[in-house]
Formats: sequence, structure tokens, C-alpha cells
Amino acid sequence: MDLNALKKKRRLIDVFVSGDKKAQDILDFFKKKSKDADEMTRIRLAKALCDAWGNAGIPFDPPAVPLRNDYWYLVQLFFKDMHINKNNKPYSFDLKRPEEIIIDNFIERDFKKGPSKLPFLTKLLCQKANIKDPNDLLGREGIDKLIGMFGDLLLSELGISAKDFKISLIPYDIYLRLSSIIDLGKRKMNVFFDGYRLRPDDVVTGLFGGNLSFGGAPFIDSLWTKSVNYSIIPRLIIIRRNYGN
Repeated sequence: MDLNALKKKRRLIDVFVSGDKKAQDILDFFKKKSKDADEMTRIRLAKALCDAWGNAGIPFDPPAVPLRNDYWYLVQLFFKDMHINKNNKPYSFDLKRPEEIIIDNFIERDFKKGPSKLPFLTKLLCQKANIKDPNDLLGREGIDKLIGMFGDLLLSELGISAKDFKISLIPYDIYLRLSSIIDLGKRKMNVFFDGYRLRPDDVVTGLFGGNLSFGGAPFIDSLWTKSVNYSIIPRLIIIRRNYGN
């Protein structure tokens, strides 16, 4: 495979994601305030966090979550639950860190009943695994297994160093920052995010979100890793190996 040819055809694109120190400073401030707070106070702090980001010019639309307490997922994500990577190590969100990534030129579309069209990098991994029906991969466990088995091989074929880079589901903070650059989080469709939520009962669930119906790019939730859900797209990127560790 010729990486330059794929870029020329716009199957893959280079994107620079700028760091936002102000966003990270605001987040750190509210995390510190929430440390010993009760649930209602944390919800108020999550709303204040969104307002502060908005006032600072950081693209973060207020969420609209029907039948749930608004901002509940930000409380879970930033103020309450622990997040881990696939090696059970703490997973960090870093809004101030700039990144150069490679992402497929995939246009998000409103979800329609039945299996959805898959992005280009996901299709390439399916080919490496000789998987005829990519719908088998829509469970989080299947996606992670595929990346672990064939991710480095695909990078090698693209001429990219697997020592320095990795294929990964798109991290939430990258998706959030990318939404102001390319068309993300503007459709009624969910995307799998890198990382897992470790619940207080020690159950591990995979992160997903981005659905316009629930707030767009800022929306984040988690799902049991064995669940198959056709409305969640496995969006992959190529990113530096130490990201999220």
C-alpha cells in the first residue's frame, strides 16, 4: 500500500490538532473543586465547566440529554469514575497536548436501521484479518482484538513506524477538538472512543459518543464491551504510541 497515494486520493488525511492549554487549565480547576463534592454539586460544576469553556471560546455546545440529568456524563468522565486503557493502566485526557494524526476521510451520516458503512481504516483491518462480514466487529471486544492482532502489520504496510505510532480508536479529547476543524458530531450517529470507563462496581465499559441527538461532539457514554450495536461506528486513527497512556 502506498500511503502517499492514499492521501492523494483523500482516502486518508493528515490533520494537526492544536493543544488548548486554557481548556485544560479550566478542566483542572473544576476537577480540583469537585474532589470532595456531592453529586448535585458535581453536576453544577459540570455545567459551570461547559459555560467556562464556552466563554473562553472553546467549542463545546451545552449538552441536551433527554430523560437524563443534563451533564451527568461529564460528571462521570471528569469528576467521578476512573478511566483505563486496554492494559488496565490509567487513561488520561490531555486537551493541551498538540497532535499530528492520520484519519480516514469518512463522512459521518445519520444512523439508519441495520449495519452502517465502515470507515476506510476499519475496512483495511478487516481485510488483514480476512473478515468478510465487518459487522462482527461492531462489538468493542472484536474491535480491540482486531487492532491488537493486525494494527502494527497495517502500519508496516503503510510505511509507518509501529515503534512510534499506533492504530487506535479515536480518543474523546481528539474528537472534541477535531469537531471544530472537520464535520464531526453533527449527525445522529455514535462513534467508539479509545479508553474504558471503570465503574465503581469494577465493571469495565467501552467509551462511545458524538451523537447529535444527545449533544453532538461533547456527548460521551459507555457500553458493555460484549454488546453489538450497529449505531456505533469504529472510527480509527493513526496517532503517536504514547497517547492516552
